[in-house]
Amino acid sequence: MEFKGTQGEWKIKNTISDLATNICVGKTRIAEVKHYFGEGFPDDPKKEEGTANAKLIVASPIMLKALTQFVNDFESDYVLSDGTIVDDPDTILLENYKSCKKAINKALK
Repeated sequence: MEFKGTQGEWKIKNTISDLATNICVGKTRIAEVKHYFGEGFPDDPKKEEGTANAKLIVASPIMLKALTQFVNDFESDYVLSDGTIVDDPDTILLENYKSCKKAINKALK
């Protein structure tokens, strides 16, 4: 599996008043994180929460790359080609591997 989304460095480009934050790669807007504050949407995120959400989205390609590297390293050390785990990895390491694998699958499927 590979990431099929927009390639390049994701950045917070600007915040549109109290309504939204744009996430861009170069001059291409790839996402808009809403943070309304109005009568029709009283439970929607406010500006501070929306900006925090945007920062997490911007970091996601970097986190995906780190998770993928960890999983690849783990598999090269502990997993046979048939999927069998060998050499009895530390329990915490094994749980981290499973969590990372789950996160990667969620992002790429």
